[in-house]
Amino acid sequence: MKPDLIDRLDAIRDRLHRWRWRIRLVVAVLLLPSFGHFAYTRWTGRPPKAFDGPLYDMLYGLDPEPLRPPPEVDRTDDLVAAVKRLPPLPTITAPTSAPAGMQWMYRSRWGGAFPIGGDTLMPLAATSGEWTPATRHHLSEIVAHIESPAVAVVLDEIVALSASPFCVPAETTQDAEILWRLSEITMLLVARARYWVAEWNDGDRAARDIRGVLQLVAGVEDDGTARCVWRGVFDRSPALQEIRYWVHDGTLGPQRCRDLIAWLGTHPFDARKSWETMLRCDYQQATGWLDYAYTRNQDDDGWIVFFAQDHHRLADQMLPSLNLLSVFFDDRRTVRARMQSMSETLVSLGHLPFRDAVRVLDAHAKARSKPTDCFMFLLERFCQYSPSRRALLVDLARTQASHLGTMTVLALEVYKRDHGQYPEDLAALVPQYSPTIPIDPFNEVPLRYRLDGRGGYVLYSVDDDGMDDGGIVGEELMLLGHRGARFDFPLSEPRGDLYTFEWFLVPGDPADSRDDEDGRE
Repeated sequence: MKPDLIDRLDAIRDRLHRWRWRIRLVVAVLLLPSFGHFAYTRWTGRPPKAFDGPLYDMLYGLDPEPLRPPPEVDRTDDLVAAVKRLPPLPTITAPTSAPAGMQWMYRSRWGGAFPIGGDTLMPLAATSGEWTPATRHHLSEIVAHIESPAVAVVLDEIVALSASPFCVPAETTQDAEILWRLSEITMLLVARARYWVAEWNDGDRAARDIRGVLQLVAGVEDDGTARCVWRGVFDRSPALQEIRYWVHDGTLGPQRCRDLIAWLGTHPFDARKSWETMLRCDYQQATGWLDYAYTRNQDDDGWIVFFAQDHHRLADQMLPSLNLLSVFFDDRRTVRARMQSMSETLVSLGHLPFRDAVRVLDAHAKARSKPTDCFMFLLERFCQYSPSRRALLVDLARTQASHLGTMTVLALEVYKRDHGQYPEDLAALVPQYSPTIPIDPFNEVPLRYRLDGRGGYVLYSVDDDGMDDGGIVGEELMLLGHRGARFDFPLSEPRGDLYTFEWFLVPGDPADSRDDEDGRE
């Protein structure tokens, strides 16, 4: 080091040493407001909540209370008792024997092996592929479970209760299992609906089970909590899709189609109401998290607390000193007002067309919180345990399109029975078969419809990208080179192939199958 540089450093050190008391006084004066603010908020405000208890209670305990029906008509206890009596879904093990000249093969989309110890029964496997329980091991297990007297009696009781007012309890983790069991029940009822049609040609029982599913879903959504609305949206689609499969399979007569049209018309899906419920729950959850991050005084104001828990190690005990920095961040009242304004803006999107709502959401996602709003920054980037708002908007629009598409498919079938062919356009359905032309919720124009030249038709929605790809979906769109575009949302598709994970019989020697399995191992 050069001598002149050493002399300069020595001079700076000596000057700091001479001024040490002045420097300490300046630092004390600067930190005095922060210390005073820290002490004042601790004496006058209530400390934040501690992060303890089950994770479920911390997350969903902030949901609003479910909307309970009046006591004189409430059938919640009866429904919960029936759900608890329903036997759980069994575990399927690999088949051990096959008829002569046949062997069991396991179908897996990703080429994986059958799980060791078996797999849980998947009721929705009954809605895909041909109805051949003798050659489909999974399907035969579903039929056996549905035909079990203990299962049949409880399912009939739940279907009878589905039209009654009820409320899904949401106070403990055990109560959350009721909601998941109801989701299993809706899948079982959809599977049993196809069972009635395929096994017994009983459309009345099948329609009763489908109506039971949609009534259960509507009752769950009416509870007014975020998890119930999301669960209802998820469970509604298989029932609507099964109705469209029936039409494609030709198993519904004109009168039954008219009955389903009338019933679906009186039980519409309200996407706007579901959106507002989800946003209201998001706002209440976010404001509930304020109690974990902020102090609170009698004026509902307070300051952010970065570290509020007790620590045993000396190094961790020093972390609460960072709370002195809270004076540089927005107070509780300011953050709450900003959250309320944001919530009101997002709720208003339910009244906008889908494309306009998406643009507002995208602009909101690109916006950055102010550096002084630490809580909003963390909430937007780390604490959003609920589904993203854009994904919710898309799923609600798809569910609405599925509901409208199902009614349109039924109306087209009745039109064909009356005229011998499908109409040239959807306007021919109005007003005898449909009160209005079904509007695509993704672009506010009629659903896409065209005749396919083979005696059938193609009905679809343009989906969330707003691009009309001609009704082509999945791998077909990829083969045409549209790798950057999303595919359309089909509403007239035939019943799919075998389920993703399933054992089925094929010609062959069982010994060859065992040799192949030994080679893979």
